[in-house]
Amino acid sequence: MVSMVTVFINLWKWQPHPYETLLSREFYFATWQLSWLIHGNAELPKSTAVPNWTPCPSTCGAGIQFRERFCNYPGTTNISRNCHGETVEHKVCHLTDCPVDGMWGHWGEWGECLAGRQIRSRQCDGPSPQHGGKECYTDDNTRDVETRTCYAITTPPPRVLEPPTIYGNASTMSGGNVSLLCLTTIAGVSVKWYYKENESLPLHVVQPEGTTDLLITGANIQNIGNYTCVITDNGLSSKAHQEVTMRESAAKIISLTSKPTHITDGATVQLTCEALGYPEPIIRWGYKDTFGNPYVPPPVKYTDGGKTILIASYQSILYGGTWTCNAVNKLGADHRDITI
Repeated sequence: MVSMVTVFINLWKWQPHPYETLLSREFYFATWQLSWLIHGNAELPKSTAVPNWTPCPSTCGAGIQFRERFCNYPGTTNISRNCHGETVEHKVCHLTDCPVDGMWGHWGEWGECLAGRQIRSRQCDGPSPQHGGKECYTDDNTRDVETRTCYAITTPPPRVLEPPTIYGNASTMSGGNVSLLCLTTIAGVSVKWYYKENESLPLHVVQPEGTTDLLITGANIQNIGNYTCVITDNGLSSKAHQEVTMRESAAKIISLTSKPTHITDGATVQLTCEALGYPEPIIRWGYKDTFGNPYVPPPVKYTDGGKTILIASYQSILYGGTWTCNAVNKLGADHRDITI
């Protein structure tokens, strides 16, 4: 009986079949149990050896490879239950990259309108050719450059005011006069002179109304320097600069006055000495009494850089005599007397 069971089992090997039924599977399992009880060392079912992978179905790009095994390894003595592990395996295969043909990308912006024509271009980058793919197709209707007729709209350049031009003699002696003329080719503009960059004109400097002239009468250390002519029109402006200089000259007194001219005791007397020269002269005062005796002047108040003497409550016995104005610079000296 044992031999018959063993022979029966060896004749059957488990292998899935389309018409296999649940009942037949249970029969095999029961038969295996019986064989195990009889022999005590029956072998478990085994699968076949691992077969080779199927060829990669794709000549380029990605593909899927398979391999399949069956639960029918030779020498298996039991046909009782499924073998362990998966029956079918698969994996991704990749032989080589597939060629990618180039395609035209988007058109660029139209260029500047020149001679009635505009040009725009595009690149073969949508995508670019790869892995031996073809370049973008080009013929009379498909190309990388396109042109069209255009009409240029000219925009006038922004309006600017050309700087004015200054004419005239900008160098003078101390006490001399200067005349400058600011000219522009633009009609109807406003012309105004400034001292330095934007300061009001100093004393003895004027711009006559309705003119573009600048007049300096009696040039001195206070009114020489840089002058600016500014033209303006509808919110636009432009300017030019001119440096007025003074030539060196020796000190020279041009006036020595007394106020009042008729002096009485108790009055306030003002003596003023005006001198020209460049560098600017230094003023020094001297005094002699009515008898011609020189001595230090009595206490008085000096103003205006020493050019003016103020004598308060004049007394002839103290201040009467001769007053001398001395003007000195590096090029020379001058003096003038006044008797009160």
